[in-house]
Amino acid sequence: MGNCVEALISNRLVSLLTKIEQASLAEKNNFGEFVFSPDLKKVVYKGKTISLTPTESCIFRYLLSRAGRVVSLNELARQFQKGYDQKFVNNIRIHIYNLRNKIEQSPQNPMIIKTKEGKGYIFSP
Repeated sequence: MGNCVEALISNRLVSLLTKIEQASLAEKNNFGEFVFSPDLKKVVYKGKTISLTPTESCIFRYLLSRAGRVVSLNELARQFQKGYDQKFVNNIRIHIYNLRNKIEQSPQNPMIIKTKEGKGYIFSP
C-alpha cells in the first residue's frame, strides 16, 4: 500500500511541476519559429528546447526585442555594463558565437543572428 501512495504522490508532483513549467512558458515571447522563455532561460526552436546561460539569455532577449534592426556591439555592451570595455565587447562576441552554435543550423553561415559588417548584429527569425 505504501508503494501505491508514493507512486500517487510522485505522479501528482510530476503533474504539478509540468503545470508550473507550462505556466512559465506562458510568460514567453514568440518570434517566428522561436519561443523564448526568459524566466526559464530556454528557447524552443522548431520543437527543440535549447538552454541558455544567463548572459546568452540577456543577449538573446535584447536581440529579439530589436528583431530586424542592427544592434551594435557597443549597444549590447551598454546593456550590461556602463562605459566601453574592449574585454567585455570581446566577451559579447564569444556569447554571440555560442548562441549561434546553439540555434543556427550552420553557425559558420548564420541565417538567424547575422553580422552586418562594421555595424553589428541583426536578428532575423
